[in-house]
Amino acid sequence: MIGHIVKTALVLAALLLVSSCASGYYAKAGAAHSAYKRGEFKKSAEIIKRTKVSPRDRLLRLLDESMILHAAGEYEESNRLLSEAEEQAESFRSKSLSREISATLFSEEATEYAGERFERMFIPVIRLLNYIALENWNGAQVEVRKIQTTAEREYDRAADFDNAFSMYLSAMIWEASGLINDALIEYRRLAAQNKQVPYYAHDMKRISAKLGMMPKFPPKDSIAWQSPENYKKEDGELIVIVGIGQAPIFCSETVATGFFTVAMPTLSHEPALADHVEIKIDGKSIGRTYTFYNVTEDILKALELRRKRSFMRKLAKLGTQGALYGVSNELMKDDEIEKQLLGLGLALLGISMSAAEKADERSWRTLPDFFQIGRFFLKPGEYEVELVPSKGTGMPPEKISIDRDKPRFMMASFPQTTASGRPAPFKYSAKKSGTETEVAMLAAQVKKNPQAGNAKASLAVAKVKAGEYDVELLSLEAIKQGGSKEDAYFALITSETIKGSYANAAAYAQKALIAVPGSSVPFGEYAHALESLSVSSKGKTGPKIVFKDPGDHHAGALSAYINGLVCEKNGDFESATKNFAKSHQKGLKGDKIDAKIVENYKKTDEKFRKSKEGMKILDDFTDFFLKNL
Repeated sequence: MIGHIVKTALVLAALLLVSSCASGYYAKAGAAHSAYKRGEFKKSAEIIKRTKVSPRDRLLRLLDESMILHAAGEYEESNRLLSEAEEQAESFRSKSLSREISATLFSEEATEYAGERFERMFIPVIRLLNYIALENWNGAQVEVRKIQTTAEREYDRAADFDNAFSMYLSAMIWEASGLINDALIEYRRLAAQNKQVPYYAHDMKRISAKLGMMPKFPPKDSIAWQSPENYKKEDGELIVIVGIGQAPIFCSETVATGFFTVAMPTLSHEPALADHVEIKIDGKSIGRTYTFYNVTEDILKALELRRKRSFMRKLAKLGTQGALYGVSNELMKDDEIEKQLLGLGLALLGISMSAAEKADERSWRTLPDFFQIGRFFLKPGEYEVELVPSKGTGMPPEKISIDRDKPRFMMASFPQTTASGRPAPFKYSAKKSGTETEVAMLAAQVKKNPQAGNAKASLAVAKVKAGEYDVELLSLEAIKQGGSKEDAYFALITSETIKGSYANAAAYAQKALIAVPGSSVPFGEYAHALESLSVSSKGKTGPKIVFKDPGDHHAGALSAYINGLVCEKNGDFESATKNFAKSHQKGLKGDKIDAKIVENYKKTDEKFRKSKEGMKILDDFTDFFLKNL
């Protein structure tokens, strides 16, 4: 019996060592991906068809092959594979207990890949693009409805799926099918969510006039009113849809938590070579395409969930490994050789579990970095159209016909990214929060345009929210260069307050009161409270009346923090803890905020610490620590 157990333990150890390697799919599909990246779509399709993969990675090949075939213009075959991928993803979503155990003990890539939520969501979207290219309007309508039902399944409500690209596509399909009331519903959804994409305000105006309705339009200075000069002045229509670049890819990174090391997912991203496509008609430019969907935004959300899963699996693995090592140690002390061998086998199993440590790197890698749309209105007739990316290789000119009955759609893919030999791709570290990623992106904008006052004001706010409080010079430059004064003063007051320079913070609050009249941010109340805090504490307390939370995520965070300072000065540590925790919840991060929560929590009485509210604050703070290793 023991001999059988020994053999089983050794076999499991061997399996774990084998499973610690990558799934192998990307090594096998590497040539297909390289050809795709070069724009050699036919060649890429031929290679990936011959690529053999394990059953657990079958969905990856179906997704990649369908996207490659879409780029190659093989729309019907692409749709066939997308439908197969949809069925595969659905069957893999219900994971059995044995698969979860495999993911815990083996590599996370030991389970069947069921796709991320946004990937499953995009299956009907790509299928919709294929039907559009085939001018199959009935099929396109079916997919518009399928997007809604998929959103209802993948999200709590269909309304929570607020992708501007799919909404605008849906609106154009309803228009092309003559169902303008349905089209207006989609345009109004864009307006209700204040989507920063062009065209749709004009579309709303045009359709509402036909229906005799007066919907609420976006503000006149909104991007929604941006359009070419000839927008809807002619009878024919050309719609260009392009995918540019390649989405970020998941990588595995070892992170030290202070208690143990864990393999956490991170992202590596090669920026797209082009940032838009210019449309030329008979050699003359008529406009460009604009971004309606940035895939990176959804991938960052998926990264957050993957990180949490990796951490929880590591905790489960630690318990199993600890038990294995404990039993192994006892068995190896025994005089019986079989028990010693069993102990050795269990020790090897524990070591192999460490070797299998690896985050899941799988994803739909042939998705573009972003989808763009260009919409133009032309007189009916024959034209030569050329799609010219801002950088990289374009497509040969194509002869097209424009008529009054249906819009003419053109599809194109430009997957080229920055060439090899360029600077290393930007890496989203597992140690970076979403706010820190925002800081990096805004910093790049400011570097590109040092006179961009609004970008500097936004960067100052993002830095403060990420826990970086040396923003005085940046904020003052933003004000000088015409940036948002409200944002810049918020950053100044917040940073000086958190650094403990209450007199400086009060002075900036007084200036803001004059510079930003009518602001919803209570600059005057901040000035009063901060002036009181800057007075020596001997025999004095802070303001007795604490101002109300204005609710705005900027002002609300700062209000809660200043309230916490007032309560702390008055010796009300329970209220101080609640307010500092609230400021943390509303967006203020960093060691100084954490320290305030901990310092005041320690000074509260035992009754509060054992209360439901006290325990929740502690739990929330612990959760924040785990998510920001």
